[in-house]
Amino acid sequence: MEFWQSCQVVGEIINMFNLPRGFALFESLLTMVIVSITLLALVAGQKAIMANTHLLTQRNEALNLAESKLAELHNISANSLNTGQQSLTITGMSANYSLNWNVQNCTPSELNCKTADIWVTWQDQNAQAQRLALSSRMGNLDLIAETKLLKGS
Repeated sequence: MEFWQSCQVVGEIINMFNLPRGFALFESLLTMVIVSITLLALVAGQKAIMANTHLLTQRNEALNLAESKLAELHNISANSLNTGQQSLTITGMSANYSLNWNVQNCTPSELNCKTADIWVTWQDQNAQAQRLALSSRMGNLDLIAETKLLKGS
């Protein structure tokens, strides 16, 4: 069947249902609008997924940096750890990170332990500040050795 013959068949179907001329064109245009809106929504959703994936990659990298510093501090005897705050700037795979840690004596002092607070800050792809923090107590007693994820925003 040639193109013109198929057009005649469509025209006869339209006439058979007493539909006004141009109705099939209107339906086609309406379908194109619906498909276009759906595709735009899919593209917007994909963009949001990509942004979230990038942020999760940055958070994972920040967590790895904090855990690495925490492991380094755990390998030092609690009595040998110097108290005070220190910081380090690290260029990562997905962002520039500021790694900070603060070591303090536990209270009460008879516990003979140190508390280490570690936090990593960076800016995400939208230039918004992000922060991840870890805290740990280190000492000679197994009861004191605990690590907590304090905050990640």
